[in-house]
Amino acid sequence: MVWVCRLRERCSHFKEGATDCEVNIHSNIQKLDKVIERCGKIIKYYPTSRWVPDAVLLMGKAFLAKGEYSQAEEKFREFIKFFPEHKACNEARYMLAETYIKQGDLIKARELLEPLISTNKGQFCERAHHLLIQSYFEEHSYYEAIDKGEQFLKRFPKSSYKGDVLLTLGAAYDSLHEYEHAATMYQRALRFAIRKNPILIKLARAEILMGNVEEGLNRLEELRKRVTEPTEEEAIALEMARGYIELGDTNRAIDLLQKYTNSVNALVLLAEIHEWLCNYKEAAQYYDEITKKGDPLLRARAGLRKEAIDELLKYEADTSMTDTTIFRLAELYLFEFDQLDKARQYYLRVWQDYPQSRYAPKAGLALAWIARHKDDNPELACEYYAAVIERYPNTYYARKASELLNAVREGRGNKEQ
Repeated sequence: MVWVCRLRERCSHFKEGATDCEVNIHSNIQKLDKVIERCGKIIKYYPTSRWVPDAVLLMGKAFLAKGEYSQAEEKFREFIKFFPEHKACNEARYMLAETYIKQGDLIKARELLEPLISTNKGQFCERAHHLLIQSYFEEHSYYEAIDKGEQFLKRFPKSSYKGDVLLTLGAAYDSLHEYEHAATMYQRALRFAIRKNPILIKLARAEILMGNVEEGLNRLEELRKRVTEPTEEEAIALEMARGYIELGDTNRAIDLLQKYTNSVNALVLLAEIHEWLCNYKEAAQYYDEITKKGDPLLRARAGLRKEAIDELLKYEADTSMTDTTIFRLAELYLFEFDQLDKARQYYLRVWQDYPQSRYAPKAGLALAWIARHKDDNPELACEYYAAVIERYPNTYYARKASELLNAVREGRGNKEQ
């Protein structure tokens, strides 16, 4: 049994590591694999040992730390099933709920967390409530996260999770564009934070978005003088650039961001600024850089924007300006760049200069759509619908225009498909 005692010591040693994993998973894979292997040997060769429950639970924790969630789920479920009276059963339920959240099964997770929360004793009551808040936030149910967070603060005013809950509430309000409430939560979270700079950056951002741009920029400028970490310096620069944009000083924003072109986030903001300014060649260059540096989703999005810009520049450079070219430009400006004035201009050219074109009735319907839904001018929309019916009788476009004309006249809210 010496071997078992040594293994028990190793498992006991891992318990401390496993507890750390629940907060900040940093154990390397080899150590976790060794724990899984040795716990498995206890279960296999000493099935009647009093250490079997600990071994099962630790295996689950190790699998969870490795990100092998189905195996972790299996072990936690085994523990709950075979050791229902064990003192660590609530811990197993909590860990199983965490595993479900990692797998995206929030309903099952909440079914486990709610009973833990409803009890008034035990360390997992507080932890379960905290995890429940996070689950709602991660599925973008921000109002639910806020509601559960406020309940938590009232129930556990001295909780060690209080700072984290306040940060989550701030982020939830931020996501709902309720920046004043977000700023309040960030301000309250500061007193609990060891690292205050990330929260101060969030607070300054909220102030800028509230409209207190100068105040937010001043806060960032002061913070910028003291930070030493490159990531924090970059985050401050990005928020300052957004503040300059709010003030309409895009040149200053561009000058600042160009110092951080190794950052994908800075490249994205530079591309967006240039696109907003209609500097499409510059925007395309930045999008091209993003396709080489960003994560897969960001690269894909940047690639699509670059394709749209390249197509726009190609048609803009087409000196022939046929009906096809003009109509395609109108479509690009409307659907890809949200430039209504430009779109309207090109649709009008097709409508007026190329009445026999196959694109003309489409242009007429598009002009009617812009008048009705963007300009709030139903009278002008009706004129275009009537003109399409008159110009192109017995066509699909005439039938569609007639249907939409009747909808407008009858005051119905039907939308064009």
